[in-house]
Amino acid sequence: MDAQPQLLNRTTIEHLKLQVGADMLPVVIATFVREGEAAIELLEHIQTEQIQHYCHTLKSSAAAIGADALAQQASMLDQQLKDCPHSAVDLAPLQRLYRNTLIVLRSLLN
Repeated sequence: MDAQPQLLNRTTIEHLKLQVGADMLPVVIATFVREGEAAIELLEHIQTEQIQHYCHTLKSSAAAIGADALAQQASMLDQQLKDCPHSAVDLAPLQRLYRNTLIVLRSLLN
């Protein structure tokens, strides 16, 4: 089973390509991947308040690049932490999804 349609919205990627240009799309994707790799590690070491802020930001950037599943997961965590700011959250599902999304995005660069 191909995981790409589940993790990436190809229509969004095509719209992004039209907006930034075919030459710049790999740069945008590579930047998202590079920042994502660092963010996965960062998520293990930041406080709950910072996690909420990060998830709020991630939901927008992930949606902009077509990573709909990642955007949805980040949105759910953002809302959970807004509703219960001091609750403990399990970041493992977000980190797994983030890693898998980055793998698929890297494959677009090859």
